[in-house]
Amino acid sequence: MLVSVIIPVYNRAAYLPRLFRSLVQQTYRPLEIVLVDNGSADSSRRLCMAFKEEHHAAGFSVVCLDEAKRGCCACRNKGAQTARGEYLYFFDSDDEMGETFLEEAVSLLPADMVCAPTTMVMPDGRQVNRNAYYTASAADHILTSMLSTQSYIVRKSFFEKCGGWNEALPRWNDWEMGTRLLLSAPRLRWIRDKHFHRIHQHADSISGQSIARDFRPLLQSIAAVRADIDRLATEGREKQRACKALYAKSTLLAGQYLASGLTVEAALTLRAVAGLPVGRGFRTLAAALLAAAGQNVRGLWRIFHLFV
Repeated sequence: MLVSVIIPVYNRAAYLPRLFRSLVQQTYRPLEIVLVDNGSADSSRRLCMAFKEEHHAAGFSVVCLDEAKRGCCACRNKGAQTARGEYLYFFDSDDEMGETFLEEAVSLLPADMVCAPTTMVMPDGRQVNRNAYYTASAADHILTSMLSTQSYIVRKSFFEKCGGWNEALPRWNDWEMGTRLLLSAPRLRWIRDKHFHRIHQHADSISGQSIARDFRPLLQSIAAVRADIDRLATEGREKQRACKALYAKSTLLAGQYLASGLTVEAALTLRAVAGLPVGRGFRTLAAALLAAAGQNVRGLWRIFHLFV
């Protein structure tokens, strides 16, 4: 079964050799590597072409594309449209792929998605395993962001049914994509208790940028997830949990703003989820935890999860 690995590339010449090594070391075949350059000003495109020239072969095909529209989501959608694989796997150009992930994921098929948690590598070298609840619950993902870009392979037909990546979202687009996939009720399996990939955090990584600077894009993503819940969530407990999770996620973000002295941003973030049907008791809990979040108390999402 062919798996297509889709990777946006923009000015990542310093990191591409590390990525390429991890691709070649994959134990699964056949693979299709789809590299989508987004108008790089450095030598990234040339490096991608050189990688294709050196490694393109039967069972390991390499495709190099160009995408003029700016943004990783446009690149991912361009790659998905071109990909020939029955399953798609989205990855980032500055990270390292666990060498056995695809082999183990394919062994769990058939499914619409196979998921696994990842490891974040901090600028000081510390490695932090991301949390996962090993469920198919959109609420669990909304609160914990357990499905990052690199966390899953997805059946191409299911991905297309869900509408592809939201190209209007420059931040937290993988959070929104994961929410939409889970709200669409996939047949899903988890690879438990293994963290395959090394997701590097650095000064010029998208995920390493300032939440204060990206306040408006983050609000845009919150609004998109709220619209996803309204459109896709069926009535009942799962919709109620998704609403509570979004309210909690926004409360924690507002707490980060308060801790940084950004009171207007905190107020607008809470306004974005005003009116969600979460109940008076949950709102009281959120108000109490907001004060703690504003004092930089960590791990409050665990308390929220008990009540979501």
